[in-house]
Amino acid sequence: MTQQQRKGQAGEPTKNPGEFAHARHDDANIGLTLPSGAPSVADRAAARLERAEVLLPTRISVTRDDYYVERVVALPATDEAPEQKVRVKIRHNSYDFQSSATTELMTPNGWERIDSLSGKDVHKRTPSLHRNLDDADRAAQCGELLQEQFATAATLLS
Repeated sequence: MTQQQRKGQAGEPTKNPGEFAHARHDDANIGLTLPSGAPSVADRAAARLERAEVLLPTRISVTRDDYYVERVVALPATDEAPEQKVRVKIRHNSYDFQSSATTELMTPNGWERIDSLSGKDVHKRTPSLHRNLDDADRAAQCGELLQEQFATAATLLS
């Protein structure tokens, strides 16, 4: 940023480039409004999620101490956002603090995390590793959590 761009209202350079952003301003009449009839973010996200295409069906891998559930979908393009590939990974471990749910967005640099859930929450909402379930049943029981994570991603990206 050049010194000219950092000049304050009096024409003098500010000591801190972020000073104006953190200063108190008396702009009480400023508000953000959507044009009348415009869909809300939640409505746009729900519409994108309804039209999402599953790119990678649910994959499961089971080890001695944990299992992983992964699904990749493509959220369709809208007027406000391009098509985006989103991946949700759930890890259930015998120890609750090692469980996790991670939502990632495909970028030109690879997968980047956009949301995650704590271990205890994931551990409570996914079936135990020691229950005698086949992969399809285990994936089905993780379905609600997968859908919630995709809904969160659609909301964040819409």
